[in-house]
Amino acid sequence: RKIYNGTGVKLGNYKIHGVVTSSSAEKNVSTGTAFVQDESNRGIMVYFGGAHSYVLGDSITIDCSGDSLIVYMGTLELKASAAKTTKVSSGKTINPMVVTIAQLNTDLNNATVKLRMYESMLVKVLNCNFSGGTGGKYSGNTTLTDASGTITHRTATSATFASSLYLTGNLQSVTGIANKYTTTNQLSIRKLTDVVQ
Repeated sequence: RKIYNGTGVKLGNYKIHGVVTSSSAEKNVSTGTAFVQDESNRGIMVYFGGAHSYVLGDSITIDCSGDSLIVYMGTLELKASAAKTTKVSSGKTINPMVVTIAQLNTDLNNATVKLRMYESMLVKVLNCNFSGGTGGKYSGNTTLTDASGTITHRTATSATFASSLYLTGNLQSVTGIANKYTTTNQLSIRKLTDVVQ
């Protein structure tokens, strides 16, 4: 993230290590993509170029040499190779960072991508509620609100829970991955249990 200076970068002899925080099984992340977070609580979106076998909780090491660091649709992305990625272990847990929606929006609005702290990170919003959308379902864009503001909650139409009704009323917490889509700040849950009533 620190290497990126506004234009695409071809990486030298680097490796990154982290835990997969996205869940390909629920399909609320595009095919070939995984979100990875390291011990310093910094995350990045990784695009492997095609289907991969890494699942939520996998600890992986990615050899980035010769790969590219770009901004794709507003979010910093590492274009990596699954062939140069090693699974170290599985079943790891990343504790989400508790944030307010105002904090998320301020951070994601930072025009200097490498300075965004919460982008591609697993975060938790407390005392919040869902609204909007179509028919009270998760599918597409809904709105997540807490006392500090609002943010778009995004669910891919292909997600296994897209047709599920979102929980109404005040929620104890919502956990998801924060990112940017062009100019829109977004939070996306990974599975239904990310929402606690």
